[in-house]
Amino acid sequence: AYGLLGLDGATVLEPAYEQIQSASEGMVLVKQNGLVGYFNVEGKQVIGFVYEAGWPFVKGKAQVRSNGDWIYIDSQGRRID
Repeated sequence: AYGLLGLDGATVLEPAYEQIQSASEGMVLVKQNGLVGYFNVEGKQVIGFVYEAGWPFVKGKAQVRSNGDWIYIDSQGRRID
């Protein structure tokens, strides 16, 4: 299980996740039970575990796989067309 520590060494996310990627644009990609969601760097979940796969945020958007299709979302989880 993976967790996340802040720069001060304090626990941001408890070690309870399958995967955690490095923060990008203040967002952290986290995988749990085979699904991907996003937390902010303070440890608050901002986007639920609803995506099959995902990439870190770049220029305000992240690419995620939803129902087999790759789409882009913003930092609130809204689809970007």
